[in-house]
Amino acid sequence: MPICHLVQNDATNNAKWLHNVMGIAKWLRKKVVLNVIFAISLVVLIHPGRFAVLFYDVQLDPTSFASEICSRSDSDKCKTALVVPFRDRSQQLKEFLHNIRPFLRAQNVSYFIIVVDQVDRKPFNRGKLLNVGFIEANLMRDDLECFIFHDIDLLPIDTRNWYTCGKRPRHLTANVDYFRYNLPYVDLMGGAIAIDRQQFIKVNGFSNEFFGWGGEDDDFAQNRLKRHNIVPTRFNTKISRYKSISDVKAKKTVDKMSNDKHKTSFINDVDDGLSNIEYSVVSSITKTFYTHLKVNL
Repeated sequence: MPICHLVQNDATNNAKWLHNVMGIAKWLRKKVVLNVIFAISLVVLIHPGRFAVLFYDVQLDPTSFASEICSRSDSDKCKTALVVPFRDRSQQLKEFLHNIRPFLRAQNVSYFIIVVDQVDRKPFNRGKLLNVGFIEANLMRDDLECFIFHDIDLLPIDTRNWYTCGKRPRHLTANVDYFRYNLPYVDLMGGAIAIDRQQFIKVNGFSNEFFGWGGEDDDFAQNRLKRHNIVPTRFNTKISRYKSISDVKAKKTVDKMSNDKHKTSFINDVDDGLSNIEYSVVSSITKTFYTHLKVNL
């Protein structure tokens, strides 16, 4: 075969090869773009708080917030009450107290801790226990203006996460390790919140109707606060981080009625809460660092 024919065939083959390579590259580029778009879509769906305009001010600046808060140098009315719902978690209580006290001292916060222990055998009722703690704390002390309703299995990491109240309620536990420091959904108000006394009275506290785990925090945010046009806030994700305290003995039981209670509570919040609560105090023990209140609901 003449050399000129061989050169022509090689040029043709090279052109075909180059065309094929460019086609593959073009296809891969499209796939990458589509995958990136898909990945961003997933992030928006899973974590809308990163991209959407939120119900909360997630970038609240703790430095500017400091001008709103109370400290020891202020009047005696600037004291924080921590209300902790409790049942059968003695090890978690020990670890919580061991860690939360130095945290509060580091912030120079004047505090009062009340642990509300449900001793009856009804399903656990977090919202009602928090209402009881609010009422009983105010009966014990007349200088409490800021209330923090706090789960016993969560510990704050950053001391810039102020345990005091500002002009609006604040969701403290926006980024918890067991959620991989992500916010599960925008209206979340579970874990721990800070709210001043008058605002809590205004929204009639938490619902008393949620026996079993879950629901009362959603009702509080999506129903009670919204009805009174109260917009809660959060600090940014680096500050509002929490470590969870594990307890292998603790079991969360969910009442099958919770979903139905959730729906009806959205309508009946005016008559359901602090205004109609019924309970009995079994005992009240003042310990060195906290008050342990045992109640029947």
